[in-house]
Amino acid sequence: MRQISKSALLLLFFIPHLAFSAYFAQPAYLAASRIAGNQTFTYLNFTPDNVSAYYLVSMGGEEKFLVWVHPVLPMEGLFVAAEPVLEESHAASILAQMYSSNGADISALLQLGQTHALVQKFSASRKSDERKCDIYLGLDEHNCTDFDSCQKACYSRTSFCQPLALGIGRPLIGAIMNYSDGKRNITSLLETEEVIYALLMANQSAGNFDAYWQAVLAIDANAGKINSNPLFTAYQLCYPINASALSAAKQLLASMRAKAYPLLAVKTRARDYTEFARARWNNSLPIIVQGEIPGRAGASNFSLIPLARQAGGAAFIANMIGPFDESSLQLAAALAALSGVGIGIAMAVAYAIVRHSPRSGGASRSARQKPSSAKPDGAP
Repeated sequence: MRQISKSALLLLFFIPHLAFSAYFAQPAYLAASRIAGNQTFTYLNFTPDNVSAYYLVSMGGEEKFLVWVHPVLPMEGLFVAAEPVLEESHAASILAQMYSSNGADISALLQLGQTHALVQKFSASRKSDERKCDIYLGLDEHNCTDFDSCQKACYSRTSFCQPLALGIGRPLIGAIMNYSDGKRNITSLLETEEVIYALLMANQSAGNFDAYWQAVLAIDANAGKINSNPLFTAYQLCYPINASALSAAKQLLASMRAKAYPLLAVKTRARDYTEFARARWNNSLPIIVQGEIPGRAGASNFSLIPLARQAGGAAFIANMIGPFDESSLQLAAALAALSGVGIGIAMAVAYAIVRHSPRSGGASRSARQKPSSAKPDGAP
């Protein structure tokens, strides 16, 4: 029987993969592509040690899952595997390391007290500014909740607001009504900030930080809305409220959010990322390629051949084929790439070929035995 080399048999199994694999540059991309499907994605590389690498994959500008690239034991230097991180504790640990390496620092939350102090400073200064305006508009002695009540308050200031209202008309009363509504809103929002701040200091969680961030943003937005009122712009009846302390509080909180929030959100993100990956990975086997960790010193080039990890099957086939060298290991891994019933067929084919190969101990075994010294009957 004609001898079939291992390399030829290896190529036979690799051919279907070559066209598909040529588009990919590294195993992380292969794994990420399997999860992302037809959606575009980007990823951030993180190498915590010289053994493994992680890729934080984003889709549509939003972080979605982690890919883990690591050696296939005990075949370091020959193959690496790429697969998503599916365990929450694993994902949380890597995310914490990744964010910290990029400058995240939980100690930034020590400035929360300073932020709250700035909000209180704004609250105190705003009351002084509003008091002066209220006197001009009659709001210091009268309620202003609808058009009629606001008009009544304005008309009570016969030397200032009433003459202007008679000249300008309804737009002025409407502006006074909006100003009064804005004051009530900002008072309520400042009370909410007090409550959420206390909750955040008691439990510095991502949810509480989000709530506090939104509370400060709402106060700032409402202060801006008040200062854009025609009372301060078109009619110039009052001075705008001083929001400089509030602006400083928002900037400080934004800085804290950039530095500390990722670490606060590690647990929640780890849960979301692993759930997303599990749903799309659907119990698939890791992708294995020949080569070492990307970016690792002295790393060899990848063969760009995706293989399903079947370490047990690969070892079994390799043992059947012959010595456990690199060539047989490559062949074994290629055969193991066939999933389901295919692996059984591949193993049977490989076993049959090897058994009948002149180099094996199968059907051709007698042909490779040492010739006997006995002579045929009748030989001279």
